[in-house]
Amino acid sequence: MYKKFKSQSEELFALYLDGLGLVWEYEKEWKTKKPDFTIYANSAKKKIVAIAEVEDLDFTPEEKKLLKENKMVARSTDPYTKLREKINTAREQLRYSKDYPCLLIIGENMTLSSPMIVYGAMLGDITISIPIWNGNVPPKGKQRSYFGKRGKMIDQKGQRIQNTTITAIGFLKLIRPEAITCGYEKELSRILDKLDITKDEDNRKYFLAADELKASLNKKGFDLDKLVPSIDFIINPFSRKNFPKRSFYKPYSYAHTYNLKSGKITLSCDWSRRSIKL
Repeated sequence: MYKKFKSQSEELFALYLDGLGLVWEYEKEWKTKKPDFTIYANSAKKKIVAIAEVEDLDFTPEEKKLLKENKMVARSTDPYTKLREKINTAREQLRYSKDYPCLLIIGENMTLSSPMIVYGAMLGDITISIPIWNGNVPPKGKQRSYFGKRGKMIDQKGQRIQNTTITAIGFLKLIRPEAITCGYEKELSRILDKLDITKDEDNRKYFLAADELKASLNKKGFDLDKLVPSIDFIINPFSRKNFPKRSFYKPYSYAHTYNLKSGKITLSCDWSRRSIKL
């Protein structure tokens, strides 16, 4: 559809913004930097909603070489490094637009898009504390997890908050919205839980049930194959600017927030539940 973008992720993000009814400019100049998207509330362009930088978690040159040779690529077991590299890149690109909410949008990566992993990149490596017996003395407390060192939003040496420019990190993906809202995907999961698809007979039962369910829903007018761009936002608890809910708490958005007091991560926006409150 668009020809001017440098990546498919940028094109998908533009389609996502169009779906929300937002107006945008591509690579608008901010002094010496050009963040990928400047996003406005409407065509008048008088109110800037957010500034966004779109990144992909690229393969390294060595990994690209292996892929060209049709060899398997073993990715690093460190889930944080690439995310933290992208946070550094985005911070540099967005540093002239600190008066507005700033978004780092990342092309889909199922391994790294878990809210806990992203908050680990922001706040520190996820660490587990396990109480142990001391001789015959039983352990006190319970096993718990907490954020340790190397977080990009906290200066570990001075214990100061940093990188407050980035309001949220969003993971861009394609979803089938009607398959979600009509219960198709939920019903498939329920069927799958009752079967052992390593067995040929159960495998056949699953695909037969899936085909019958899809045919039934298609007759009712659902388009189960329709694809749309969706974003799962993980909101920075230390951001200097609030996340622009009124613009992004819409289909097809998700958002996670972290409570600094309770340590709980909450799914604060789930478009598929039709219960979004501004």
